[in-house]
Amino acid sequence: MRAAFLVGLVVAVLCHEGAAAAPAPATPASCTKQMKARGFTTQADAKKFGRACLAAQGATAKTLTRLEVVTLLEPLLGATHPLAATLPVDAATFCPQYAELALKDRALVWRTLLTAMARPESNFQAAEPYWEVDQGQYSIGLLQLSLSDEAGYGCGLKSEADLTRPDVNLACAVKIMTRWVTKDGRIGGDPAYLKLGGARYWSTLRERKTTPPGAPPADARDEVVAAVRALPRCL
Repeated sequence: MRAAFLVGLVVAVLCHEGAAAAPAPATPASCTKQMKARGFTTQADAKKFGRACLAAQGATAKTLTRLEVVTLLEPLLGATHPLAATLPVDAATFCPQYAELALKDRALVWRTLLTAMARPESNFQAAEPYWEVDQGQYSIGLLQLSLSDEAGYGCGLKSEADLTRPDVNLACAVKIMTRWVTKDGRIGGDPAYLKLGGARYWSTLRERKTTPPGAPPADARDEVVAAVRALPRCL
């Protein structure tokens, strides 16, 4: 009787260990990897595939308002944030009164700038994908960031679906903007040096004469500048 009990116990333990050792479900490949394997054809096709892929991976698909975006930025970019203490050489282009503003008002300028950029970048679509042909990866979300940014900026990204979370996307964008504005002392580039300041990352801040296929329109920078200049504190 005792022997039968022990045999049964051993079998139960082995079964339990076998169940515990069962491999976890495989994590799906990123949408970028899937797109590379699939092969790029057109931007329209890449966007359609990207939207479906992100949805399958739990993307947050919603359209935000300007007010929602600027409100989400408030805890991320306040008067004590390093950006508010900067005085970029081209600050007056975006806000003529910037140098005279209190830190809390400068912070508002930066929040307005990033919010204005989200319009041409994603049209305020939290899960908007765009295939960067020259980079071979998706840019995703409000400010069109990529999973590969994790290596350079440490935004805590685990998947491309994370970039569809407005709070995560905006927090990472603030990190990126801070890195390059403090390094270059500029907000955007100029015709001679297109990629300085935030324009190192975002084409919406570059001055250019022509527009690559599928890129934000050449007047996107003008739209951003106009939105910031419209602030009463910048008049």
